[in-house]
Amino acid sequence: MNIDKDFFEASLSFTMHPDDSIYMTLVPYLNEEYTRIQNNLLGTVVASTIDDGNNQDLYIAVGNLTCLSAVCRHLRGMDLVLTENGFGIVSNANIVPASQQRVDALQQECLNNFDFATDRVLDLLIATPDWYTTRQARTSIATLFEMRRFLHEYAGKPDGAGSHDAWLSAKRLAFEADIIVRDLISSAQMDALLVMERYHSDDKPIADAPASAIELIRRFMGSYVSGNKNDNLLNEVYDYMEANLDAFPEYAASSQYKAMHYENYQNTEESSVYIF
Repeated sequence: MNIDKDFFEASLSFTMHPDDSIYMTLVPYLNEEYTRIQNNLLGTVVASTIDDGNNQDLYIAVGNLTCLSAVCRHLRGMDLVLTENGFGIVSNANIVPASQQRVDALQQECLNNFDFATDRVLDLLIATPDWYTTRQARTSIATLFEMRRFLHEYAGKPDGAGSHDAWLSAKRLAFEADIIVRDLISSAQMDALLVMERYHSDDKPIADAPASAIELIRRFMGSYVSGNKNDNLLNEVYDYMEANLDAFPEYAASSQYKAMHYENYQNTEESSVYIF
């Protein structure tokens, strides 16, 4: 992926400066960050379509993410100075570096933007048919609470509020919520829903019943992540699947379903364990 100064500065407005000091400092790391994103998020097949220029929207989104990743990883190693024209690199001993407070705020802004840029890439990958079977798809969408914006949409957090570390904590809580839901509907059913979540688009939407179940599960996960676990929402997941059983074959075949619908043993002569 070729990222020039204009693309870099368009992705990171705070780096716009009369000289190209920040860009030139980070150029050696851009390919390294793209390779990391390719290995952890894209996979080789999707990356090849980007490199071939066959998906312009994804090219731009991944380019933005690459720039943000490089800055987030190396920001504190740069001697930044804040001028009336924006941030730059300290060029001589007579220039005082930006304060630690300003650098900390800039680091947090970059990390937040990195999270939302990841959301954007995931939105595009979900609509890419070559992606959903990859290892990267399974690890990137390991629960149904995979997007940073879900903190606002389902956990009641102000839009854009919080920190990158808070999002990492929320994702850990989402894994706990995922286990609770799996115990109710079975891991097989949750895995089936995750496969649908990893590949859908306007041309290939998720069917109504699974889509509704995913929405209910996300609402429960949001309550759990927010610290206000709402078991009524979990009951809604159960009731919905029970009422639409044909749409959830993995749940219908699961030990969880059988346990909830256990029929008392009938001692009849036809039974192989008939008791005289």
